[in-house]
Amino acid sequence: MTQALLDGLLPRLSANAPQLTANAQRTRALLLECSAGLHTLRAQTDSLPGLITFHDGFAYLARACGVTVLRAIEEEAGSEASARDIVEVSALVREQAIPLVFTEINGSDATARVIARETGCALGQLSTLMDGPAADKLLCSPEQHYANEILTNAASLVNGLAGREVVSLP
Repeated sequence: MTQALLDGLLPRLSANAPQLTANAQRTRALLLECSAGLHTLRAQTDSLPGLITFHDGFAYLARACGVTVLRAIEEEAGSEASARDIVEVSALVREQAIPLVFTEINGSDATARVIARETGCALGQLSTLMDGPAADKLLCSPEQHYANEILTNAASLVNGLAGREVVSLP
């Protein structure tokens, strides 16, 4: 994808070719590093239960870590899960012995808290990567921030579903 973007931009922004090429090379290197980290995590996910999350955008992360998405409940402001959804997800948590369900950091966790109360599972959070680095992380590039957040999400997913620390957070 990085190469496709570069190929599309170069004809239109040829004056910026050296900078675009350097940026693409740096991004490619970070993405390869991120991919290697995900492969390492994936090797440790053979016996993990499936993922229940409250944002369907985490399917890419589950796939990268070798985890099946059992259920994603997309909640919007003013639109919460139905009682039926809560009962079905609670039953799934019990049946699959899922130790926690994930919410997104900037999203509502009201339904997830109800499911946790009903089943005894824990709650975890994953970042949707929609915001930039926090003030304490301004020293890293946006690309490095992205790679760090992907690996942090993956480690949180693996550790959370394993019920213990399997991998260290980046």
